[in-house]
Amino acid sequence: MEALWLAVGSVAAALTTLGFVPQVIKMWRTKSVGDLSALTFAQFFAGVTLWTFYGFHLGDPVVLVSNFVMLGNLLVAIVLFARYRRRGPG
Repeated sequence: MEALWLAVGSVAAALTTLGFVPQVIKMWRTKSVGDLSALTFAQFFAGVTLWTFYGFHLGDPVVLVSNFVMLGNLLVAIVLFARYRRRGPG
């Protein structure tokens, strides 16, 4: 039964971790972030950071690794957001 829950947690972690990747790709391709909210990025970054610390505290590799990877995704998104928000498309 433990293996089943590990599989469920791993699939859930993969889906949520990679769920933001399409948005990052879209920002990069279109060089447009006009309809995105800086507050959403800040809130999401804070939440994922806390989940990362929580996973570390629990010693749970699924929670820890998935949120650490998500932090990387978010950092790329934040850099793109700042870059394209400042100078606009093109």
